[in-house]
Amino acid sequence: MKQNILLLAALFSSVLTGCGGGGGGSPSGAPSSSTGPAVIPPAFIQRFATGVSFLSPKHMALVGTNLYVADRTVNGLVSGRIAKIDTASQALLTATTVSNPFGVALKSTDVYYTATDASGFQGIYLMGNGSSVVALSNSNNFGGLAFYSNTKLYAANSSAVLVYPSSGNFNTSTVNIALSSPTALTMDVNKTLVYASLGDNTVVSINPSNDATTVLTQSSPVRWGPLMQPQGIAVSTNGYAYVVSQGDVHGDGGYISKVDTSTGVTEVLVSDTVGDWGSVPVGFCQATGVAIDANNEYLYVSNGNTCTNVVHHQNHDQILKIKLP
Repeated sequence: MKQNILLLAALFSSVLTGCGGGGGGSPSGAPSSSTGPAVIPPAFIQRFATGVSFLSPKHMALVGTNLYVADRTVNGLVSGRIAKIDTASQALLTATTVSNPFGVALKSTDVYYTATDASGFQGIYLMGNGSSVVALSNSNNFGGLAFYSNTKLYAANSSAVLVYPSSGNFNTSTVNIALSSPTALTMDVNKTLVYASLGDNTVVSINPSNDATTVLTQSSPVRWGPLMQPQGIAVSTNGYAYVVSQGDVHGDGGYISKVDTSTGVTEVLVSDTVGDWGSVPVGFCQATGVAIDANNEYLYVSNGNTCTNVVHHQNHDQILKIKLP
């Protein structure tokens, strides 16, 4: 039986590869699709909320059936928003207008997001509250946000992760963790850690008890990688982290890495270089945000618009829904 399954998988993979398309080969530093796991069938990937016109979706947060999307300003011409989408009906429930959001995080059911005020100062806001919960600054360049057990807020900020105590009210007393261009943050409940994806193609863990960091990515043996401009990161309740690599500077050659958080062993779950399936081209275009549902059944990945691959660009400013194997 096992041999039959392997033969079927190999046959199916060869058929899909023969369909052509794809991104013209793996970019430098990215895993090759030929050495990764079996190609995921087309039914596992679809465009999500096709009735919603996204501006430029970035980071996301999911609670229950509600997906919150930081939908960023496009070239300064259109005001951004926090879009709330029902994952069951795929309908847009609310759209709260904010300027240039990028990060979004949930504290219980409260929604926090990054935004810029009229003077160009950036802060972190609570939905429904017009004032920033942290000090506004023109030096803030916030990326991803993550809460740890509702007691600390971690915020990526260019060259550091800022830590805000959030028990009761926020205050301006912060811990500054110097890191190389942090982009996204997420909490691992099982291991009581916070993970940060960095611009130097690594992931680090942060211990909330003392905010000490540990580099998790290593090359020999390969652990938590290889990565290529890692952006979003999400952790399932069954012990896996999903890291979205943007690919090159244009957002071509993106892929999703599935990491066993206990061992660090990594596999490429799906990439934009393995082919295009059916009538809907499947590819990542400046992939940035990722969210996972409570049942560990679906991943949601946000696409931007800077990729140059013509086929994958058809997925620009879209959210892709991936059914996990």
